[in-house]
Amino acid sequence: MSERKDVIALVGAGKGGVAILEMLLVIPGIEVKYVFDIDPKGPWDPSGEEARNRLPDGRVLRRLSTDPEVDLILEVTGKPEVFDTLRRVKHERSSLLVAGATRIIFHLLDEQRRVTQRLEKYKRTLEERIIERTEEIERGTGSCRRRSWTTRR
Repeated sequence: MSERKDVIALVGAGKGGVAILEMLLVIPGIEVKYVFDIDPKGPWDPSGEEARNRLPDGRVLRRLSTDPEVDLILEVTGKPEVFDTLRRVKHERSSLLVAGATRIIFHLLDEQRRVTQRLEKYKRTLEERIIERTEEIERGTGSCRRRSWTTRR
């Protein structure tokens, strides 16, 4: 049985929207179902996906108002009129997050990405040390005394 994913619609695919999108796409448990932007030549290239749509297109608003699977709509345009329109038309089961709150989420996701990178680097260093020590022991050059493993800072 697969775990249910949180379904997100992103409104605004400018530089900030794309940055948030890129972070969301690598998080397990999240599905970005829709990405809407008024500019068809914006910085995000969906690579043939059907997710990119124009706003304010009546079909886009109808999708958000009739799709009960959308858990969260992230409005990243920063335009009050876009937020107000989304607030009026969104499906009753969907939550809507204003651009200011979305920026806070961006900072949290960015910090999570940095921490993950540091942990991956630390993991690789530990793996290298384990391999080196194993090779020493296999060659018979390792000392018999217990070695203290400390992390370098």
